[in-house]
Amino acid sequence: MTRTPDSLPQDPMIRSLVRSQLAGRRVSRRRLMMGAGAAGLLGALSACGTGGTPGAEEGPAEDLSDESMALFWANWSLYLDYDSGAGTYPTLERFQEETGISVTYAEDIDGNESYYGTVQNQLRQGQGFGQDIVTFTDWMAARLIAAGQVRELNHENIPHLDNLLPGLRDVGFDPDRRHSVTWQSGMTGLAWNKESVPDGVHSVTQLFTDPDLRGRVVVLDEWRDTLALIMLDQGADVTSFDSDDFESALELLEESISNGQIRQVRGNATWRTSSPGTPWP
Repeated sequence: MTRTPDSLPQDPMIRSLVRSQLAGRRVSRRRLMMGAGAAGLLGALSACGTGGTPGAEEGPAEDLSDESMALFWANWSLYLDYDSGAGTYPTLERFQEETGISVTYAEDIDGNESYYGTVQNQLRQGQGFGQDIVTFTDWMAARLIAAGQVRELNHENIPHLDNLLPGLRDVGFDPDRRHSVTWQSGMTGLAWNKESVPDGVHSVTQLFTDPDLRGRVVVLDEWRDTLALIMLDQGADVTSFDSDDFESALELLEESISNGQIRQVRGNATWRTSSPGTPWP
């Protein structure tokens, strides 16, 4: 399964460099942009199915579906309907009742790179790592597909594929959706606590300039989300941004971290305050 479609390039080198910036350590912008260009090239190759992360010599892990009526699914926090009173996931409950398949659901994914880092060795060796389904963002799904590390789907068992939006039915990194299906799409945006900020947040600019929000702003550590939103707010085209666009967005982010406007840079899963279904602070 794949998460919100994403047009910006991603690469471990870029991830580490941007996080170094976010952590306040100085990194050459020239080096950062050189990495961005390389990541863009790799991303394009992966999308076309002609390159990407080196593949696993052993191929995907063994298919045990004929022997087991159990599924293990790793997803992001707050990505599935949850009944806080009953402590259950209604969609999963219905699926299990209708199919007889038991599902072990885990909100284990805090970030694409961090989760991939915990399973990459098993993937490269064609070994199982405890999950049958993993919900990555599309660029990470593309990496696994290009590397031959996932199995093809049986479309006869997925009757609702026709319900996908036209733009999601046939994508460059997975023609005919042979290996992946979109789980959610188009979710990047702004959110706030209505009690703490009754007048709301109406722009990205407000996050970085409103003195009433100083020390109260949290941004995702996924630079595709955070820097893309800033570039959009600054009028850049995120599908074809240049070094000036990138550096302008990065400069604003650095400044907002150093002056205390931004309180934290954090992953997705840590928004959870206690149990599944609990709203963010």
